Amino acid sequence: MNAAETPRRGHCSDFEAPVYRNRWRSLALALTGSLLALVPAAPTAGEIYRCARQDGGAPLYTDTRCDAQAQPVPSRTPPTIAANPAPDLAARHDQRLQREHERRQALDARWLAEHHRAAALDQRIRQAVVEGRVVAGMSAAQVRQAWGAPDQVIPQVGDGAPRERWVYRGDRDGTGTRSVQLEGNRVVGSGRRAPEAPSTPPRTTPPR
Repeated sequence: MNAAETPRRGHCSDFEAPVYRNRWRSLALALTGSLLALVPAAPTAGEIYRCARQDGGAPLYTDTRCDAQAQPVPSRTPPTIAANPAPDLAARHDQRLQREHERRQALDARWLAEHHRAAALDQRIRQAVVEGRVVAGMSAAQVRQAWGAPDQVIPQVGDGAPRERWVYRGDRDGTGTRSVQLEGNRVVGSGRRAPEAPSTPPRTTPPR
């Protein structure tokens, strides 16, 4: 055997090197397992231990073990109350918008109806003034335009707005009387009284 083939003193051959490495690895794993067995188990998160005091005082509750044989105190589950379902804020918002939309539509419809009623009444009053008639809803100035100044104004006592009765002597044909009832400067009624027929004197029979 030449010098190149002779193994050096103190060194293992290529065949023996993997065997020693496996042995050292097995020994390291065994030592690691032994050391881990000696380390006390860490307490589980949330566990509470009841430890007795040496002076006989009240027991001490802690989250660390008092000794190796300490057992955790059984945990108590606190009572739970079912929460009310979360309100649907989007649905409430939509409902509020819908109610507001309906309210506005109702107000618009009411205003439109009042506008048409007022316009129709104004047209009817204008036509009555032109034709010399008095209708309900006329103002005192419009009555004067239709019939002129009254011959007599009779104030009337009543609750609320002031009331008056305007009397016109002579109808269109010069007979009878006409009257207009006003309340709060607005016509609430009108009437006409026919002329009274002249009384016929009793007939007397001449003496014979």
